[in-house]
Parts: sequence; structure tokens; C-alpha cells
Amino acid sequence: MVKKAYSETPLVRSGYLSSVLGCNVYLKLENTQPSGSFKSRGLGTLVQRGVEEHDGNCHFFSSSGGNAGLAAATAAKQYNQPCTVVVPTTTKGPMKERIRKAGAEVVVHGAHWAEADAYLRETVMKSVDPDVAPVYCHPFDNPVIWEGHSTLVDELHRQCGADKPDAIVLAVGGGGLFLGVAKGLERIKEWRDSVAVVAVETDNANCFNLSTHAGKQVRLEHPNSIATTLGSTYCPPEAVEYSKRIRTHSITVSDQEAVDGVVSFAEDHKHIVEPACGAALAAVYQNKMPIDLTPQSNVVVVVCGGTATSLEMLDSYRKDSF
Repeated sequence: MVKKAYSETPLVRSGYLSSVLGCNVYLKLENTQPSGSFKSRGLGTLVQRGVEEHDGNCHFFSSSGGNAGLAAATAAKQYNQPCTVVVPTTTKGPMKERIRKAGAEVVVHGAHWAEADAYLRETVMKSVDPDVAPVYCHPFDNPVIWEGHSTLVDELHRQCGADKPDAIVLAVGGGGLFLGVAKGLERIKEWRDSVAVVAVETDNANCFNLSTHAGKQVRLEHPNSIATTLGSTYCPPEAVEYSKRIRTHSITVSDQEAVDGVVSFAEDHKHIVEPACGAALAAVYQNKMPIDLTPQSNVVVVVCGGTATSLEMLDSYRKDSF
């Protein structure tokens, strides 16, 4: 058994957000993971599983120019395994450099993720040494990734003790974090039917919201949001099924509210996160909780993190309208 590639993260009470909702609000600080986001749980588990299955003789491949690619690179480096990340031309220079510094080879190809992913699978992965096992790392659509994300709930169960959360608030892009939390809740008998999950997207990157209302998978042609890491065209069908099995409330916020959440969180808590994370925070800052709360209620917000927000971008978020 090799050492896991993710960390147990702090759970801290927020006085600021508790005063907004009028109840106890706790922050699960996933932005303190080795890669800077919750993706270290799922992608770290996927990399660890690959190392164990192939006796440490593998090469990891990702097509994510965002937090999943960075998490895969970070985990592969921990296990001294090579990693190649193919990113589209839209990936910004600082993120490409961050992935390189994490230890991966970065290849730029394609106008968008689908083209980068096709090039990775059809060309780059086929060029690997035949004596080395190639391991593909999807950003979110893999049961092993969901299993890794579910460890967040195991930690919460230990950290909360008798103070069971009434709701867990999280952002949804491709649905991997939601599926991990849902699977984690199903394992805990006393939480399974009583803890609500508030799933937050931005208005124009809302494939999960549309899918839960339709009761089946709905794909978006062109998701458009400042929260680019929420811009998945789909959520797996399993996410829709789990939304029916646990208490799920799907809501959306505007881009402006997501950005305001980033700025307020930086000012109030001294953490810089991405607008995707700001969407979950906005549900609390804007008091958009879709469930009834009392002063004794406990709400956990998953601060999913992300490393794309620079100080310059934060300053822009303060000044500009979106």
C-alpha cells in the first residue's frame, strides 16, 4: 500500500457566514489540498490505484488544463511516475506553468477540451513505451474518482462528531464532487436520509440543474460562465440517479454572485479561490439556501478551491461587473 495523495483538510466555523445565515456555518477547506483543490482526492486516488495495480510502472495522462490536470500531475510526482497533460490552446500560461512545475510534461493541442482529449487518447497515449502501462485520468467521469471524493464525507463524519450537518453546500461542474459526497452519505446510516446536499452552479453552466429537473441527463451545447471550471457540457447519468436517492437541492447563481463570493471570501477569510468555488459560497453569502434553517442548524460549505485566481484577477473582480 502506497501513501495516499490527498490530505485531511480542516473544518472550521465561519463567524462571518454564520451571521449571514443565522446558524452554524462550517468551512471544509479543500483549497488546502496538495494541488490546491478537492481534485487531489479523486485524481490522487486514481493515480494511487494505478501505481498499485501496475507495480509502479505506469505513465499517467490527462487532458485537463485546469485543476484535474494539476491534481493528476501532483499525485504522479508524489509516486515518482511520469505524467503528460495535453491542454487546449485556451489554457492560460500561469496554469500551464503550474502543471509543469508539478512535474508533468505539458503538450498544447486543440481549440477546446474535446480536441485536446482526442489528441491525448488517439496520438499521445499510443506513443508510450509498450513496457509501461498508460493510465488515462478523466477530469471527473470515473467511479474511482468518485470513490476518492467520497473520503471528504468520511472526514466530516469524524470531525463533526455529534453535530450532524443539516446541509452540505457544494459547487457542481461535471458532477464528480457531488457523486463523491452522495456516495459518502450513503455509507453513513445516520446521515443518509437526513443530510441535504445543496448543489450550486452558475446560470449558464447548469447541466446538473437541467438534468435534475428533467430526470435524465441533459447536455449543454455551449456552457458559458466566468466560472470556467463549472463549464462541463454534461454530468454523468449516475449524478442524476443519485440526486433522486439523497436529499438534493439544485440551485444556480449568477456570474456576478459567484465573483462577489470570491471577493467576499478573500476579504473575510483571507483565502483566494476560483469563481467555481465562489458559486457555492454565493449560496450562503446571498442567503439562497433552499432549506429551512434554525439557529441550531449546521451547514457545511465545501471550499473546493482552485488555483486559477491571481491577485490581478481578484482586483478585477472587485472593480468590474460580470
